Amino acid sequence: MPRKPTIRKLLLLVVPLSICLGISCTQTQSDQTEPAKVDNSGPAEPLVLINTSIYTVNPKQPWAKAVAIQDGKILAVGAKKEVMKRAGSNARVLDLKGRLVMPGFQDTHLHALEAGMNEKQFYFPPKASLASYERLARKCAKQQRGASWVLGAGVSVIDLLEREELPVDVLDRAVPDRPALILDDLGHGA
Repeated sequence: MPRKPTIRKLLLLVVPLSICLGISCTQTQSDQTEPAKVDNSGPAEPLVLINTSIYTVNPKQPWAKAVAIQDGKILAVGAKKEVMKRAGSNARVLDLKGRLVMPGFQDTHLHALEAGMNEKQFYFPPKASLASYERLARKCAKQQRGASWVLGAGVSVIDLLEREELPVDVLDRAVPDRPALILDDLGHGA
C-alpha cells in the first residue's frame, strides 16, 4: 500500500520553499503600480528618484540621495538639489520614501546558472501522473546509461506533495540501480 508523506518530510520541503517564496515576494499590494506606458515619439523626459539612499559602488561617492535617469542612462547622481538642476524642469520626480536603490540588480531572486544547466537535463513536465513520471524516469535512465547518476529537471514539488505515493518510491522503482536526481521547476527542491 502506498505510504503518505510524513509531516516531517512535508515540513522539510515546505518550510524552505515557504521561506524562499516569502523572501522573494516581499512587495506589498500598496507598492504595486500600474505599468508605465511607453511613448517612443521622442526623447524620454528625465526621471529623478528622490528621498532615497543610493548605493553607487563608487569609492569616491559611495552613497547619494538622488539620481536622474534619461533614456536608460544616468544623468546625475548626488544631492537632490544638484540632481534636480541637471535633470531640468520637465523631469518627472518619483519619491521613493526612503527605499534603497542599488545598481545592477534586475531581479530579487534568480537562478540563471541553474536554468542554463536544467536546459541540458532530461525534461520532466511540471505536472504529470506518477505513472508518467515513472515511465519518463526509466527513459531518462536509459538515455543516460553510462552516467553514474541519472539527472533530470522540471517536476513541480508542490504538485508532488499532493500525491498519495511518495515520489521517491516511484523514482526508486524506475531507477533501482543508481542514484537519481530530478530537480524541480522552481529551483528549490528535488
